[in-house]
Amino acid sequence: MKHFISLSSILILTSCSGLIKKDTKVEHYLEPPNIRIDQYKDTWNLKGKGPVKLPCGTSCKASELDKYKPEEAAKFSKQGTWEEYIEKEKTGGIKYSVLDKRGEYVDGKREGLWKSFYEVADGQTAPVLRETPYKNGKKDGIEKKYKEDGLQIEETTYVDGLMEGPYWQKTRKGLWKLKGRYSNDLEEGKWIEYYAEDADLVINNIAHYRAGKKHGAYISYFKDGKTVQAQGDYTSDAGGYWKVGKWNFYYESGQLQSSGVYDTQPATDDSGKVKVNPTTNTIISKRIGVWKKFYMNGDIFFEGALEGNRPNGEWRFYFKGGKLCAFGTMANEFMMKEGTVYNEDGSLWGKGVFMTSLIKMNEKEDKIETKFTPGYPFTYYKNGQKYMEITDEKDDSGKVVAREYSNSGSVIGKGPIQPLIRKKDGCWEESGKKVLYRMGSVVTSKIQKKMFKCE
Repeated sequence: MKHFISLSSILILTSCSGLIKKDTKVEHYLEPPNIRIDQYKDTWNLKGKGPVKLPCGTSCKASELDKYKPEEAAKFSKQGTWEEYIEKEKTGGIKYSVLDKRGEYVDGKREGLWKSFYEVADGQTAPVLRETPYKNGKKDGIEKKYKEDGLQIEETTYVDGLMEGPYWQKTRKGLWKLKGRYSNDLEEGKWIEYYAEDADLVINNIAHYRAGKKHGAYISYFKDGKTVQAQGDYTSDAGGYWKVGKWNFYYESGQLQSSGVYDTQPATDDSGKVKVNPTTNTIISKRIGVWKKFYMNGDIFFEGALEGNRPNGEWRFYFKGGKLCAFGTMANEFMMKEGTVYNEDGSLWGKGVFMTSLIKMNEKEDKIETKFTPGYPFTYYKNGQKYMEITDEKDDSGKVVAREYSNSGSVIGKGPIQPLIRKKDGCWEESGKKVLYRMGSVVTSKIQKKMFKCE
């Protein structure tokens, strides 16, 4: 059903232009028989017009009204049908008035059904934007919002000026967007949000609220509205809401992607210390306990313990298929202080300190990607045999010392190395001889060998 109002069908005002004195530059003035005109200061555009309660009643003469100053006219209570306007601005900064809403006043308070309107050109019929019931000056009842063609797209229940009861919202295409309930002006209980894109009633998420904040069960879906994307619980207090307890996250195929537990803890700085500034010392959700992540085929990718979002204790990373890629004790979120790394065929690759932040999953190809950056000490292996050991020793120049091993396990070389790129860099002793290296390349210059005492 369409809802319209004609701008010319004003019961109490027969002509807009006839009532307004264009040369009257005051915020309020009175017109017979009992009409007050309100204007915006400086622009003197129309702000509102309608009857007021006057000492002379409802049939006052101009001579009886002219004695009232603007500030006196403003004090008379609105009584009857009023139109209220808002100011808009054209290109170039020119402001103009647009009809905003229309309804009844009783003793200066809104009463009954008020209507607000879409903006239209002069002389056209304005479609209803909202219908809002009032009681004793407060919203009370069901407020409805419409499209220009009359299609209802929103409904809000009010009691004594507060949102109280069912609420729903649709898109301009008429697709469901949101549905829930309010209590004391705040979201309460179960709320459903929809994708509202191509099809109707496709659920985006279902959340539960307490006093306007997420609290309790939560579940979100992929765009099919059926496949779960995330599932868990929230907790809340006056300061906010946070994930808590067991949470599961899924791939679009429905396969479990990751799983673990959240807890609420004070926010910390980069060092892990609780922030002491009261304005920033807020509670946040942090992952705790053992977390697991999986490949899209269901194979495990990693498992490890977290404490306040930070890795703690032993972590394990796996190749697709279940073979172990790396395991060890975490020093922080980037480094494994005691770790072991394997090749995909199961053979040993290395042991020691290395960066775990470079172990990632390529979700597009559903496989692990490793680019290990060992620290020191770290030992490298080939075919199961130790072939290079980067120690935590340093030579006289402060460079890290490494050792090379033969297949039988005996030391065949020792000297300085650039540990992150694994390149010999300095004077090495190899099979009883001294060999000078610069970033992995042998230096044969006698002058340089003499300079670096590597003859």
